[in-house]
Amino acid sequence: MAAITLGFVLLTVFVYFDPASVFDLNFSKEVQEHQNPLLDSIMVAISWPGYVPASPIIVLCTALIFFVYKYKKEALFVVLTMLSGLISTVIKVAVNRPRPTEDLIRVAAKNQQQSFPSGHVLFYVIFSGS
Repeated sequence: MAAITLGFVLLTVFVYFDPASVFDLNFSKEVQEHQNPLLDSIMVAISWPGYVPASPIIVLCTALIFFVYKYKKEALFVVLTMLSGLISTVIKVAVNRPRPTEDLIRVAAKNQQQSFPSGHVLFYVIFSGS
């Protein structure tokens, strides 16, 4: 857990001081050279549960199942995973890394918040990890 936390902190510092790194742009362009509408649809489907309204529904349904089966402490822990949204927002405001624009990469879906950290990925790690 300490190694993961240290890695995340180091990545956050790197992103804070180098918001539009050459490495980032080159990696994005390399990945986007291989476009496929089916893969785009699969990635949208994989990402969907990490966004509102799906993520709170998943959390609350999971917590309810734990609660019904008398796992009250576990149900509370699952509900607390919804704090990942707050954690993500605080870090996004602190780092304030803008999303890449359409002149730099192909933008498949527009989002309003900053780009780091990825809110849905943070939710997946915290929810699945708990």
